Amino acid sequence: MRAARATAPDKPGYGDQVGSGMKGVDLSLSHGFNGMIRGGANAVSFGRSLNVMDPYNWAHPDEFATGLNATANGLLQTAKDPLGTAEQMY
Repeated sequence: MRAARATAPDKPGYGDQVGSGMKGVDLSLSHGFNGMIRGGANAVSFGRSLNVMDPYNWAHPDEFATGLNATANGLLQTAKDPLGTAEQMY
């Protein structure tokens, strides 16, 4: 044990430890910000998929009907089984 302790590197200083921890905080903030951007973009995309007047929906009426049907089905399933829906969120 003493031989291993003798060959081990020195313990980093507190400044180095704080700097290393701040890199983790920076990464966490970056992931959170990117998640908010992606969530906002998904919300806009979902809103467009329900908009009858959207040019894409005019050009692809079958896909619009399928998406609308899937949304209605999801809402119905949520109303039928709210606890099951809550379990799926976690």
